Amino acid sequence: MKRIIIILTAVTLLLSVCVGCENSTDKPVLSPEEIYERIIEEVDLPIMLDISESRLDEYNVEPDNAVSFIAKEAAISAIFVQLIIIEAKDGKVGAVRDAMSEHQARLKDDAFYPQGRQAAAASIVGTIGNLVYLICDENAQEVEKIIKES
Repeated sequence: MKRIIIILTAVTLLLSVCVGCENSTDKPVLSPEEIYERIIEEVDLPIMLDISESRLDEYNVEPDNAVSFIAKEAAISAIFVQLIIIEAKDGKVGAVRDAMSEHQARLKDDAFYPQGRQAAAASIVGTIGNLVYLICDENAQEVEKIIKES
């Protein structure tokens, strides 16, 4: 009787582990564009303009290092907000992160208005898997939380 209970318990544990593994792959990986859509649903950002691929070199990013990306900046230069989310190619995460860190340092140096200095000081560069992001906004931690939950 004890053996039957032990065997049933072991089988139940194995099945629950297998079911847990299957459920972990159900969550799709969101693209940079989908993550941005979640951000703008939850955070009050100013009107944002696209940063085109041809301008990525201004941000120290080699376009060949990216699978996909979304890059936005405030439409008014006096509002110091930038959001860049890049899905880096395999093996290129470090290079993209370094480029974003260099850009972040430049943002801190270039900030002129008080709001811009606050946004630059609060800016965050981070990675999750192959995603590399730069958030330059006074609410950078709130935006980063949404990225991490995506």
